[in-house]
Amino acid sequence: MRKSMALLLIMVFLITVFCTGCGQQSVTSAPEAVPAEKTITDMAGNMVVVPANPERIAFHWANQYEIMMILGAADDIVAIHPNVKKFVWLVKYKPEVLNLPTPFADPVNFEELLKTDPDLVFEFEHCADTIEKCKEVGLTVAVLSKAKSIKNIRENIMFIGQTLGNEHYEKAKKYDAYFSEKLKMVNSIIAGIPDGQKPTVACIITDASLRVGGTDTIMDEWIEIAGGKNIAREIPGYKVVDNEQLLKWNPDVIITPSNRAKNLIVNSPVFKELTAVKNDRVYVNPHGFFDWQYPSAEEALQIQWAAKTLHPDLFPNIDMRKEVKYYHQQFLGFSLSEEEIDTILFPEIYEAT
Repeated sequence: MRKSMALLLIMVFLITVFCTGCGQQSVTSAPEAVPAEKTITDMAGNMVVVPANPERIAFHWANQYEIMMILGAADDIVAIHPNVKKFVWLVKYKPEVLNLPTPFADPVNFEELLKTDPDLVFEFEHCADTIEKCKEVGLTVAVLSKAKSIKNIRENIMFIGQTLGNEHYEKAKKYDAYFSEKLKMVNSIIAGIPDGQKPTVACIITDASLRVGGTDTIMDEWIEIAGGKNIAREIPGYKVVDNEQLLKWNPDVIITPSNRAKNLIVNSPVFKELTAVKNDRVYVNPHGFFDWQYPSAEEALQIQWAAKTLHPDLFPNIDMRKEVKYYHQQFLGFSLSEEEIDTILFPEIYEAT
């Protein structure tokens, strides 16, 4: 009897333990659902609902393509401005750009834009009509700041990276850290230059005319950062000036956009008495994927080139060949040859071939 009772108690104990173990094993947690959308605040302060991970991006302006390359998202672009296909270096390294639709002509072809089925359009704040029309036809738009300053450029890149998310944001932070480091280095040296030792600079931005950048332009900013004085500061924005005005200004340095523009000045008897011409200080601004002197991601290189060009003795530490090579390898993923570096830094070589 006692044996039977003992066996019964042992069986009850074993059954209890077994059932308790089974109960513990059967409890599983369901995987958390990944949100399909997120809400962002764009550069104009608008609350915008966008895909959690946008994969079909439309850009209006040509220089935005390079930004997407820096962020590792160029393959997600589905619509561009036709001017993107005119940049030789871009086409050379990203030939697939030639196959992209170009609805962002002037005016924007919204029917063609809709056919590309973008899940997100990035547009600058000054393009109000395009922004409103995109919304009317049901497209999601994130507004960027007008890229008229280095601050705007950096903020736009960080915002785009954050909007795209994941590794794209990490790449944006890496680029911004590089820009910040170079800007701090240039500023630290330029800060010690007396105002009277800063050369006057005329930045001509077109081939066929004396079009200059005055106040409230990116040219005015990078000239000042590089330790120069923009001689066209009396002019708001961009303006074509005549020969007499350039002679009156008589800048110490002239920066041109091309070899053709440079030759029009240095070979003209009208300008032979200009200080910049007599001192052989008429330069051709480098241009790579885009023209460095205009608002683009390559402003990180422009401020270094301008500082070394205006004050070569103060910046022996800047090796533009190394900087160009590093920038293209680290941020664009391309290893340049020495000849390719030459054609970027000295566009007159490229233009002559």
